[in-house]
Amino acid sequence: RGRGPLYISVQLLVANLDRLPFSTPSMSFSDLILSAFLSILSILARFFHRLRRAIRRLHPPPMIRTANYHFLRSCPYTCQYCFYPDTNSSFLPLPVALRGLRLLRAAGFSKITFSGGEPFMHPKHLAAMVRACKEEMGFPVVSVVTNGALVRE
Repeated sequence: RGRGPLYISVQLLVANLDRLPFSTPSMSFSDLILSAFLSILSILARFFHRLRRAIRRLHPPPMIRTANYHFLRSCPYTCQYCFYPDTNSSFLPLPVALRGLRLLRAAGFSKITFSGGEPFMHPKHLAAMVRACKEEMGFPVVSVVTNGALVRE
């Protein structure tokens, strides 16, 4: 009895007081114990910090994988509740839109949703982007949000 790990650790500490890096000859025993405790806490903090970084490298946090791509603002309606009441006809030129889509795919996005105003106001433009997303860029999921007014097929 009385020879457990704590007793042995304290005995080793006392026996090696003069060799410990955190002790000075004028320190009281309680100051020495406190200093040793704080040193151990510092070592543990560094260990857990490194462990947390290693875990994050092995298991990175989930990334946003879905993007809503608004390539135009125009729509044939002027609904009061809509957040895109713009009726102008401007939209991203196809090369610029495709470059943006490639950047999204390279960043790890796996789902793209075309929206804006009404995507079917420019059906050829929309078709070219959907085709590029599926065939060239390999997006597993491509969808279109529409009010359906201009869908012909």
